[in-house]
Formats: sequence, C-alpha cells, structure tokens
Amino acid sequence: MVLDSVGSTTSVVVVQHSAAAAPVTSALLLLNHSEGSLELTPDHVVVLDGRYTAARHAVAGSRLSSGASVTAVVAIPSAAVINPITASGRLLVANKEGMPVTSATGNEWIADALLSSYARYTFSFTLAAALPACAQDYYDSLLEPLFNGAVPALASLKGAAPPPMAAAGLIVGDILIAAGFAGFLLTRLWAFVLMTTAAGLAVRLQQDK
Repeated sequence: MVLDSVGSTTSVVVVQHSAAAAPVTSALLLLNHSEGSLELTPDHVVVLDGRYTAARHAVAGSRLSSGASVTAVVAIPSAAVINPITASGRLLVANKEGMPVTSATGNEWIADALLSSYARYTFSFTLAAALPACAQDYYDSLLEPLFNGAVPALASLKGAAPPPMAAAGLIVGDILIAAGFAGFLLTRLWAFVLMTTAAGLAVRLQQDK
C-alpha cells in the first residue's frame, strides 16, 4: 500500500519502468517549491492550482496540492524514470527531502481514465490485484515494450476520437490486456507442466538404469 493523499492509501497495480524491466530514461522537469522539490516528466499530471494538469504547465507561482508554491522549474535533459500505477490513479510524491504533493500516476493522455472510478473495476486491475507478481512480470515482459512504441499513436487516436469512441477504445483495450494476461498465465503454466513432466521422466529413467 502507498499514500495517495494525506491520510489515504491505495494499492499499486504495476510499476512502470521498474528495475526488472529495461531501464528507461526521459527528459524531466524539476519543480522546486517552497516546501521541497519533485521531478516529473513534462507530460506527467500533477495538481497545479487546484486542477490536474501536465507538469509542463507549471510556472513560478503555481500552487501545488499541499499549498506550496512553485519557485522555479528546471529542465533535466535525461534521467532514469520509474512510475507506479495505483488503483486510485493518485500518489503522493516528493524528492528525498521536502513535503509530498499529489500527483496522478499517469501522463496526460491516460490520466483521466486512471483517475476515474472506472479503472478500479476493469478486468486488468482486477486480475493484477489477484496475481500481483504475475501482473508485474506480464507488464515487464510484454506490455512495457508494447506501450513504449504504441503510446504516441494511442494518444493521438484518443485525442482525436469523440468521447464515446475513446471510452469504447479503453474498454476494448482493457479486454485485450486481460486476455493477453490470461494467455501469459496459461503459457507459464504449460511451461511449468512440461518442465515438471520432463524432470519426472528424467528421474524415472535414472531409476531404471
């Protein structure tokens, strides 16, 4: 469990760009504020002046969820990134020192869906909650490489589509991801059965000698 706001917790669904997956780097923004600092990708959504908005819109004087004011915005050309996706779509974030502030766990193309109550009832989130280790393995092995290449196109499609069509696309995407997860689990189960069978045969052949 992690804090998603002051006094509130939520569960982690998967961790994007985790140490188990290939390292991912990105341009970042360092938001220095009156109570500390935090680093975000420019398109990552954070609470600014009472609204969820992309970090690139932060300027000196912007007010964060804690009430702290941004004092400076510094561009960082490249740094390693890691991002937990939570069941609520929110997370308290901060650098090593300073007070945490509320951020969404998605960037601007998908943050609205992750922040909605819909996400908690998807097949994907339900399966991940039941089998968290397998879900992380599935994400690292298959979904992370897929999303790294497909997100720009998906973001463009979602932005251009009428809201009902975009919602339908999210539902179809959830079904496909859940079906892929089921296939991933069946493949792992089949591999386990084959390995167990092979080991049993090897033992029997050894005993027959």
